Amino acid sequence: MDLRALRQEVQNLPEINDHLETFQQHWLKPLRANSNNHLPFLQHLPPDVKKELKLKLELFQEHFHRLQKAQSLQERIRFSLRQIIELKLTTLNGDAAKGQMIVNNLLHDDFMNLQKMIAEVRNLEDDIQKAEKVYDDINSFLQKNLLLEESVGLMGLPHKKHFHSFVAAAQQQKTLVRRLGNHFVELAKETQRKKK
Repeated sequence: MDLRALRQEVQNLPEINDHLETFQQHWLKPLRANSNNHLPFLQHLPPDVKKELKLKLELFQEHFHRLQKAQSLQERIRFSLRQIIELKLTTLNGDAAKGQMIVNNLLHDDFMNLQKMIAEVRNLEDDIQKAEKVYDDINSFLQKNLLLEESVGLMGLPHKKHFHSFVAAAQQQKTLVRRLGNHFVELAKETQRKKK
């Protein structure tokens, strides 16, 4: 895939924060005790069930905060892509010094470090799996403790769609980082050859 197509895909990445905010509106906030007036059946849960639900939600909230870092990763992907495009242009122009400077930035800079970005993608993937497990656990817990029509009402909210859209966007980020890395390796080798 050429850089132009990759650039188009990066530009078309959905805003992850939008999915997370909508998910939070339709799932996290309704399950909290202070904000579920429109779902009165949650207020009528037995105290022991409420307590267990609260503990599960606190666990999910920890994972959710880590998921919110995905938007900054997306911004770093966009910035790194611009640097790789700049590297391609400097390689074509034969400016080995500037090309080497960009390569060093992409390898050693705190913000643009591709190796660090790959590690963050892996960590995000782990965080998503943990959050997804807790999310499914809470949903099955609620389905066991609510009446069928109450459970259907809660599960009918669009939270599942937004959570899965977030997961798909994060998966797309992983693919794009891999392709960015491949382009970088190819261009770095070409820069080294022109330097000699």
